[in-house]
Amino acid sequence: MEFDDIMKEYEKNDEEKAVIVGKMKEVIDSHIMSEFKKAKDICPTLHSFRWTQYAPYFNDGDPCVFSVNPDVEANFGEDVDVDDECDREYSSSYSYDSGTKEHQAIEMLSEAIANIPEDVLESKYGENNQVTVSETDIVSDDYEHD
Repeated sequence: MEFDDIMKEYEKNDEEKAVIVGKMKEVIDSHIMSEFKKAKDICPTLHSFRWTQYAPYFNDGDPCVFSVNPDVEANFGEDVDVDDECDREYSSSYSYDSGTKEHQAIEMLSEAIANIPEDVLESKYGENNQVTVSETDIVSDDYEHD
């Protein structure tokens, strides 16, 4: 079953949500990698991208609710060792003019992440994490935030 088919099922059946989330977790990596490849077709210098997802520690008295920040950042620099995260230069779509391939790739990836239900992303990649996608891997690491 493909991601889009499961997404339709997710939207229809709230009572079976846990089962559907489980199905989506099985295919989400391949869906995200497919979106990465589409963005790389637009901008071949794309090496990786990342997003954050967490519940705030403090929300001025309101409940601290988990959310995904779908405004991805991307690495277009030199291909560096995946384990050497600190040496990567990441930038947002605001760093590029709207007509550039880099901007188009970031916007495409941001939309792809925004279209995935937050409970699926939380269940798959965890809370208080930064998720990094490269050509070969998807890594979820602890993320320190305010």
